[in-house]
Amino acid sequence: MRKGNIGIVILAAGGSQRLGEPKQLLPWKQGTLIENVVGSALALPCEPVIVVLGAEHKPIRSVLPPNIKVVVNPHWSEGVGSSIRKGVGILNKLHPESRGVLFLSCDQPLIERKQLIKMLMVFEKSDKSILAAAYADTVGIPAIFARNWFPKLCGLKGDQGAKILLKHHPDELATLPLPEARWDIDDWETYHRLKSMSVGEDVI
Repeated sequence: MRKGNIGIVILAAGGSQRLGEPKQLLPWKQGTLIENVVGSALALPCEPVIVVLGAEHKPIRSVLPPNIKVVVNPHWSEGVGSSIRKGVGILNKLHPESRGVLFLSCDQPLIERKQLIKMLMVFEKSDKSILAAAYADTVGIPAIFARNWFPKLCGLKGDQGAKILLKHHPDELATLPLPEARWDIDDWETYHRLKSMSVGEDVI
C-alpha cells in the first residue's frame, strides 16, 4: 500500500440524542471516543485523515490533534448523507489523486488499527470496488469505496447513508467478517458494558 492512496473520512457529526451529551467526548482508554478513532486512523498508511463534525463541534474540535483536517457540516441534522457528501467533497478537493475512501465512525471503539490494516490489505487484493465490514447479519462501516463511487457518495441525501450503495450494488461488494463492528455506542447501557469489560473478555 502506497501512502496517500486511500483517504479516511471519520463521521462524527451526530447529536447523540439518546445519550444526552456528545458521545464523541465520552472517556475511552486514555482519551475520548473521538481521540480513539483518530489515533487508529493516524496509525494507518493513509492520508489525509478528515473528521466531519457537526453538533457540539467546538468542544469536540478542541481535543483533536493538529495533523488532521477537521470540517464542520452545518447540515448535520439532515442525516449522515450530508456528512458523507461533505467529507468526500473535501477529500476530492485536497487529494484529487486519492484512489478511494475509508469511512470510520467514532462509536465503534472495538475497531482498532489491526482490523483496519486487514481491511486495507483485503481491498488492495480484491477485484471489487467496495469492501465493507460484515457483522450481525448485515454489512456496513468500516467500509472502503474506490474513487469511482465518489459521485454517488456525494449524491446521498438526508439520512441516506452509504449502506444503500452496499445494498443496491452487491456485484461490486466484497465483505470482511468484522464482528467487533457490531458494538456501536448509541446508549449508556452499551457504553458502560464496553467500558467495564475485563481485558480479553469475549463480547462478540
